Amino acid sequence: MKYAFGLFFGLLSLGIKAQSDHRFRETGVQIIESNIKTGQHGDPGGQWFVVYRFEGDTMINGLSYQVVNRKNHGYYDFKNHKLQYSDADFQPFGLIRVDTAKKIFFRPLHPLADDDYNDLMENQDNLIYDFNVQA
Repeated sequence: MKYAFGLFFGLLSLGIKAQSDHRFRETGVQIIESNIKTGQHGDPGGQWFVVYRFEGDTMINGLSYQVVNRKNHGYYDFKNHKLQYSDADFQPFGLIRVDTAKKIFFRPLHPLADDDYNDLMENQDNLIYDFNVQA
C-alpha cells in the first residue's frame, strides 16, 4: 500500500504547469480518496471517503510548498446500507512540492498512523513520485 500514496498523487499531478512552478494543484482544488475496508467475522465492512484540499503556499529552508489539508468526509456501511457523513473540519495534513526535475515530494506535518502512509517520515521531504523514472 505504500505505493498507493505515490500513485494517487502521481496520477492527479497531470496538471503540473511549468517545471519551475512548485504548485501541485491550483489552490482550492479538492480531491476525494475512497478506501474500502473489509470487515471481519461476517461484517462486510464499508467504504471511507477522505477529502484533500490544496491551500495556500509556505516556504521551508528556501523551498516553496503547497499546503494540503485533509478531512474524513464519510463512511458507507455495507451491512446497514447507510451513508454517515462527518462534520469534521479540514485539518493540516502535509506539504507538497514539485521540483524542477519533475519529482513530487510530500512532507507530513505530524506522524501518520494510517497504514498506507506509515513509511513517510514526519517533517521531512519524502519522494512520492518521479516523472523521470522509466518503466
